[in-house]
Amino acid sequence: MKVLNILHYPVFNGPANTCALISNELLKSNIETLNLIPVNSPQIEKVFDEMQCNYFSSEIGRLSTAISFDKQKSSLGKFINSINNIREAIKEYDPDVVSVNGMENPHGAIAANLEGKPVVGQILGLGIPPYLRRLISGWTNITCDVGMLTGKSLRNFFPWFLSNDKCVYFYPPVDDVKFCYSEKNIGFMEKYGINPELITIGTVGNINPAKDYITFIEMAFLLLKKHSIPCQFIIKGNVQDTQLSLFNEIKKRCLDMGVRLNKDIFFISDNETSEKAISVMDFYVQTSIGEGISTALLEAMSMSKPVVATDVGATIDAIDNEVNGYLVDPKNPEIIANQIISMIDNPKLACSMGDLARKFVKDNANIQMCAENHKKAYKLAIELASS
Repeated sequence: MKVLNILHYPVFNGPANTCALISNELLKSNIETLNLIPVNSPQIEKVFDEMQCNYFSSEIGRLSTAISFDKQKSSLGKFINSINNIREAIKEYDPDVVSVNGMENPHGAIAANLEGKPVVGQILGLGIPPYLRRLISGWTNITCDVGMLTGKSLRNFFPWFLSNDKCVYFYPPVDDVKFCYSEKNIGFMEKYGINPELITIGTVGNINPAKDYITFIEMAFLLLKKHSIPCQFIIKGNVQDTQLSLFNEIKKRCLDMGVRLNKDIFFISDNETSEKAISVMDFYVQTSIGEGISTALLEAMSMSKPVVATDVGATIDAIDNEVNGYLVDPKNPEIIANQIISMIDNPKLACSMGDLARKFVKDNANIQMCAENHKKAYKLAIELASS
């Protein structure tokens, strides 16, 4: 079987990570994958080369959520060009299944329909504006044979989605050998000037509105200024050109609140995977207002890090509150700060939560299980398309 994966984002993110990790496992079942990525995606190319994943690039764009006639007009032109480019890729590769890794961009599903190929469409999170979720559910239902979602709870946010018998659920995969904590990576700390004597609280995720890093900054302010906790903070994530204004706003909020850049908080943007950064974190915090199940959250759990995460999307499918981590309401920095303090005050509890977090990942989010779920989806799509 041959599968063409469509990846619309030019940065290495959760969907790209999933494609990379399961490719060799799928090969054991004679399933060959090829990843179509946007041009000018050096971070993805670097990781795919290191992991020996098959890929090629083409001019494929993304839909815009901007309420602007000019931007929508430009987006529409790129939309049509992207569909045509994907159609050419399908003709050349002749896959048995096309997998669209993020149905907020339906280009691949439409191209596959036009070429008569079965389609698996994935919904991976809540970074999609609420007013668009019905629309995305609708066009997924129309253009896809099978839907995949990260966690069963995520389906509740997408009315008009495919029926449950046409859905396959999965956890983003984690390499629990690579993401196994032994000690803090001192070389990483020295490289960025991170103080090994201070408590380190961090998160991983590219800069975008769904991550709600403003809440992260407000939590940092509370711990530093209100509670006088001797700590420092890390946000590891890359910044696309479209998010530069948001990034500047986040840094300005730091300065306004007296959270010092490269002293109290470190913004780290690189082409490396996240295990070194997570290793130096004593606590991991997810402040997102939109997720499916965050790959980075699962990686932190795999490294036995005590986690505090917002109860959004399907995060509840991964975190059993007060057992393997804390679930909190979004946009509530005070509660996040209080939970961090409770774990600082009770290191035995924090250690127990970290151990159970790693056990959850090993039992539920391993590479083999994720590959099996994808194989199930591909076979179901072929079966349904031929019936």
